[in-house]
Amino acid sequence: MVVEGEQPYRYRAAHHNVLDTIIAGSLAGASAATLTAPLDLAKTRLQVQRVPKYEGIEFRRYAGLFGTLRRTFADEGARGWFKGLGSMLAGLVPSWAIYFSTYNYLKERVSAADIFVHPTPTHIVSAMCAGAITSTITNPIWVIKTRLQTQVHSENPKYEGILHAFNKILKQEGVRGLFRGLPVSLIGCIHVMIQFPLYESLKTRFHKGNDSKLSVYEILVSSVLAKVAATSITYPHEVLRSRFQKFSRPGVSLNITNVVKDMILKEGYHVFYQGFGITLFRVIPTSGITFAVYEYSLAAFDRWRHL
Repeated sequence: MVVEGEQPYRYRAAHHNVLDTIIAGSLAGASAATLTAPLDLAKTRLQVQRVPKYEGIEFRRYAGLFGTLRRTFADEGARGWFKGLGSMLAGLVPSWAIYFSTYNYLKERVSAADIFVHPTPTHIVSAMCAGAITSTITNPIWVIKTRLQTQVHSENPKYEGILHAFNKILKQEGVRGLFRGLPVSLIGCIHVMIQFPLYESLKTRFHKGNDSKLSVYEILVSSVLAKVAATSITYPHEVLRSRFQKFSRPGVSLNITNVVKDMILKEGYHVFYQGFGITLFRVIPTSGITFAVYEYSLAAFDRWRHL
């Protein structure tokens, strides 16, 4: 209740320099991509692996996190664990740079417009819009990353690197090939609509209105809990996205409904959580590293500016 003469509470987002958020986001993306590359490769290979539901585990090329890493090491050596890292860096660095800077910019604009009294709707709208913008701009990079990660070294490689893959996809499949999986990625904006508002809410609970900075522990707990919750709810879209991005038949387009029906019929409902265990194992360090590097980079920039 607002007492007469008082101004109602209005949420105000903290202001950050755009360049700072771009640099902090880039550092966060690069750190997370490099340190968790083997886990991302294992996750992607499990997601796109097709195993009919009536066949047992002995028919799988890759089985579980450690089984996938062992098989990859046996076939391709330690370098195989980092296959697609270049495209992953080329994707995560601009993705987080674009996402964090766009998210913070929108958060400031929406909160300044006094549209919402409570911060949660502001965070949801900002996260959704930033996610859609980032997904659209960076989709070609993720298509290339998926194609590079899912080709096996012992086979005749179809793609020899990032630029070769880009040119070959563009030549054989056209611009549409570089944007395969984009509709599914846009549906996946639900992920950040859950993750970022929850992250902001958890940070607020830790902060409790005092002037102290959040500790590394508090950032890690907030980021990991938010990421695990969002991933658990929206994981099926990641499997679908990987399938769409791997598909490389020129002139043939995929329909989401038909692909979902085909996957259920041939592989069973559990296929939508294929690789989920590895993903959870991966998102914990990835999310922790990303947000810790981002938050502490911004704090460092603020300190340097006031020296």
